[in-house]
Amino acid sequence: MVKREPVLVKIILKNLNIASWLTVLRLLMLPFIILPVTMDWEKKLLIAAVFLVFAGITDIFDGWIARRSAGITDVGTYRDFVVDKIFICMVLFFLNLNGLIALWIPIIITSREVIILAVRMLGFRGKPPAPDFGEKLKLLFLSSQSD
Repeated sequence: MVKREPVLVKIILKNLNIASWLTVLRLLMLPFIILPVTMDWEKKLLIAAVFLVFAGITDIFDGWIARRSAGITDVGTYRDFVVDKIFICMVLFFLNLNGLIALWIPIIITSREVIILAVRMLGFRGKPPAPDFGEKLKLLFLSSQSD
């Protein structure tokens, strides 16, 4: 009997280079941002902030490494694009659920992200665009708001 991998695992782990591993690592950091606050750990916001800042750093370096090593692929670009969207929206809703920001903030930003994702994907005929400077600033801003 042939063992089949789930489709999501194939998409996330296909053609991984160092830059792509950093992207996957950023997604895997979400529980380490959410758990300390949810479990009411001592210094919970500090722990979450450290992981959030580290995630922001990996977001900067994954693109830099991909460009320097000529490791830019359509799959990697798409993976980075989608992980950025998931990461931003999850963190915003998490901040709201813990009473740190108002509900309208994640609703508006998530709606904006979905619209931008749809428009960009249609405009680029299924190939994701390279992330722009505004995307990096947004993650940096979110990192600074977790204190």
